[in-house]
Amino acid sequence: MELAVIVAVVLWYMAYKERLKLKHNWELNQLREENARLKAQLEALHKEYEQLLAQGQWSVGGGGEKLTDAQKLAQLAEAIRRKEPLM
Repeated sequence: MELAVIVAVVLWYMAYKERLKLKHNWELNQLREENARLKAQLEALHKEYEQLLAQGQWSVGGGGEKLTDAQKLAQLAEAIRRKEPLM
C-alpha cells in the first residue's frame, strides 16, 4: 500500500512538471510570435520613414519649410504614438 502511494506521488509529480513545461513552451511560442509581429511592424514603419525622408515630404505647417532631422524624428515618434498616417 505504501509503495502504491509513493508511486502515485512520483507519477503525479512527473505529470505536474510536464504540465509546467508545456505551459512554459506555449508562453514562449506566444512571445516569439508577438516578437516577430512587432519586428515586422517596426520594419514596415522604418521603410515608410526612409521613403518619406528620401522624398523630402515632411514640412512644417505646409509652408514648404524643411524640418531638421530631430524634428523629423519627433514627428515620426508622435505619429507612431498616435498610430496615424505619416503623411
